[in-house]
Amino acid sequence: MEKSNNEIGIIELSAKAINLIKKYFILIICFLFAGLILGFVNYKNTSISYKKKLIFCSNYIPYPILNSFTYDLAQNNYKTKNEIFNINTIAKIEQSFLDTLLQKGKLYLQISFILNDTNNTSNIFNQYFTYLDSIPYIKIAKERNKVKNMLILDKIKIKLEELEIQQNRVKLSKNEIPIITGDSYKEYIDLYCLKLDYEEKVKNDYCFQKIYESNSISKPNSSRLFNSFKFGLAFLLTSFLIIFIIEFAKKIKSIRK
Repeated sequence: MEKSNNEIGIIELSAKAINLIKKYFILIICFLFAGLILGFVNYKNTSISYKKKLIFCSNYIPYPILNSFTYDLAQNNYKTKNEIFNINTIAKIEQSFLDTLLQKGKLYLQISFILNDTNNTSNIFNQYFTYLDSIPYIKIAKERNKVKNMLILDKIKIKLEELEIQQNRVKLSKNEIPIITGDSYKEYIDLYCLKLDYEEKVKNDYCFQKIYESNSISKPNSSRLFNSFKFGLAFLLTSFLIIFIIEFAKKIKSIRK
């Protein structure tokens, strides 16, 4: 008997639910389609974004000064972007970020760009470094560093000449071919390698050193169909909630009467 009553109760409840769906069918369909359309539009607006990241440091520009030149860019200041990048690049930059890394006691800058397109942005970091090179303080610092390296290079060349003259005198006194040997040979090789290193520094004064560069793509988390289904289901449940509120309000009103 109890089982039959339960079955009757379920049937009555199902009948009421079907009647409510029939009664508010247009409302439910409108909400469902609104959800599906909104889900599709949301997917279309959630476009693919591209991220470019660079970690770098300066060989002789103090970190606080370098950080101050990059701060405005990290705040997405349009005026600063306009000074650094060409028009085509600016249109593709959605956001920029600045962070710092500490490795083995040395500070590194990490700058990242979120782009809506990667066309003609392969040289974005070169544009940034060109901007930094144009800053008067950095120009002066580069010139001073070049002068310092040239002075060191001159001292290395003088020392090499002294070693060559010293060894030539020893060899010539013994009527042998002038070849540098022994401890002087090691010193000569070390100085010669150091000379090549400083010649490169004078010729190509790299103020900034790239440590790491990467490119990544960020895609929408779900497919177009799933996104539409998700929004459609949410709106469908919302329509049921609204129906429940309407019917509950009617019930309260009839009880008061």
